[in-house]
Amino acid sequence: MNLCALCRSIPFERLPQLPSDWECIINRRELPSFVFNSSLSSALDVPIGFRYHSSLEDLAASAGGCRLCDLLNDSVSGFSASYRKAENDPLFAYYEDAHLGLPSNFQFWLTKRINGGDGFLVLVRARREGIIYLVGAVGFCVKEDSALASLYKGRPVEEDGGSPTTLDRAAAWVQNCVRNHEDCQAGGSIPLPSRLLDLESCTNQKEIRLRGTGGIHGRYAALSHSARKEAIKIEELPKTFQDADDLEDWARESANMAAVYSNAHLTIAAAHATDSSAGCFNRRKGRRHIPVDYITQDGTSGQLLAFLVSTDKEAASRLYIEMSHEPLTKRAWALQERLLGQRILHDGTDQMYYECNHEFVSEDGFRDAGRYCNLFGATDSGRVGRRSQHSDEHAFWYHLLWYYGSRRLSNPSDKLPAMSGLARIFESRVQASYVAGLWSNALIEGLAWQGVRSTKDPTTSTSQAYIAPAWSWASYDGIAATGQGKEWKDIAKVLDYHIKLKTSNPYGELEEGWIMIRAPLVRVSLSDEPEKTRTSNDDAARELVKRLELFALVLQRWDKEKNVLEKSEQWGKGKSEEERQENREEKDDVEKGAQEEGGEDQEAWNQGSGGDDCYDYFTWHSFVSVRAAIAGKWTNRLCGPQRDSKGSKWEQITGALPSTTNASYH
Repeated sequence: MNLCALCRSIPFERLPQLPSDWECIINRRELPSFVFNSSLSSALDVPIGFRYHSSLEDLAASAGGCRLCDLLNDSVSGFSASYRKAENDPLFAYYEDAHLGLPSNFQFWLTKRINGGDGFLVLVRARREGIIYLVGAVGFCVKEDSALASLYKGRPVEEDGGSPTTLDRAAAWVQNCVRNHEDCQAGGSIPLPSRLLDLESCTNQKEIRLRGTGGIHGRYAALSHSARKEAIKIEELPKTFQDADDLEDWARESANMAAVYSNAHLTIAAAHATDSSAGCFNRRKGRRHIPVDYITQDGTSGQLLAFLVSTDKEAASRLYIEMSHEPLTKRAWALQERLLGQRILHDGTDQMYYECNHEFVSEDGFRDAGRYCNLFGATDSGRVGRRSQHSDEHAFWYHLLWYYGSRRLSNPSDKLPAMSGLARIFESRVQASYVAGLWSNALIEGLAWQGVRSTKDPTTSTSQAYIAPAWSWASYDGIAATGQGKEWKDIAKVLDYHIKLKTSNPYGELEEGWIMIRAPLVRVSLSDEPEKTRTSNDDAARELVKRLELFALVLQRWDKEKNVLEKSEQWGKGKSEEERQENREEKDDVEKGAQEEGGEDQEAWNQGSGGDDCYDYFTWHSFVSVRAAIAGKWTNRLCGPQRDSKGSKWEQITGALPSTTNASYH
């Protein structure tokens, strides 16, 4: 089966880039699309790329005699099947009907890959003008001995992840990093961890020895992996190991994780493995490679190997780096193990990846400058997903908490220890003390977290162990969204706090903790507004809460004037005069809405506070306390911290601002 004339005419080296006017949107990961984001011209006036087959029928007919068309036909068929399946989702169908929809006639276009990798993208226009679908992505790789090896960085992925060829690639990545990357530490002789597995001292290569290092210097590799499914019984260990089973020793070593992983010459991450029985290097699913004879512009001839690439990762290359589908990424301890390591070799489900401070690369040719949540580069608020009133470092910490919250722990009491290595680093960066997961110079902001996605399974979770005081994000099983912008103003004041450590690890397990706050306390009650999703458990909880006397401790308020000012400063940047005028009108509407939003209730609050401050019931960050039922207890677990808004489940609060109250919470 040869290539058709159309495929032979594709100028692989000279394919155009997708114009920057097209902005990626992903309603469903398997159906990425792009929206035309420019008012300077019509989407139909901007060519997409190289014109390819003009219909599905043409592509299918050519697939019978052309290997490359056959490969692309498989991709387009998969896209169509995913689209038909997605139509059963009411939410997806709503947006598709309003905005997108498959075209009646497929005209295919080819462009270069967005992330700079070798190969091309396959695109079609949607039914509506200004929308295009990514229906296929093709990568190119070459064998190590190919004449094109210096031009094409990708290599065919072998099924055996531990083959000599694969391991040679990994060794080459590390050697190149050590020799050429100035932003990666050299990893020279440093104090070794207190214990290592010695692979060299035994004469039998099948033996291994656990060795105490006694403070000697050298180089070592660290391992990041998922733990055993079954616990190891103490009585099954040798007597010496039973005697060494010391909680304090474990606490001391867990507190030292920052040094263990950041000083390692290399961290080997068994990303694919669900537990330690799977091994570091796995067998990968075989790929379909299509040979394409090719001559470059300078006359070098060789054979390219074409293969299909995941379209969602091509549309949003961050998905390559996040590795969210890998089992190890779901493990809480693995977050700091990955972030602290200077060089990480990831053996993934589909291929091997290498990550360092300089780049993230894959066997098949993907390459991206930088790394996942780079601790060692410059921190700026523009590259993290959270904000803070205090500093970009605080915002970065909240960003890491978001990623951490979605991960799971085998032992719930590890919630704080599994972040202790990162906490040790951030303590000097934020220049504050660590208080049960919060920072002493941003306690009010830290208290105003909101549980948004629980990872706790109520049908199987039986642990009643104390983890952290209920006012800490660490007490919540799931993502605790933390951090606000500078438009939020603290109105509560922390008078005192106390935590009691369980071990010598200052960032680890706790025995107890309390905090004393001076803040306004107001009465609240549940509203009867219908909720979009409700279960029988929710109904039972609501009935319980309705019988309780509820109060909200007000922590922060939203400064509307500052918010509008910040928006007005951003509006108009890089815009035409016509667009700036539209934005000025929009700003005026926002200001008017901000003045009218509170209505009579707003006036009441202003009168109660002397007219200087605006304490809106729907703009507070507050926690709910059940005063009579659970005296002195912070009740996140029952009600959750709430960012009140119109239409929320809390009734409107009216009247003058109440007097401040001193309250202590555990």
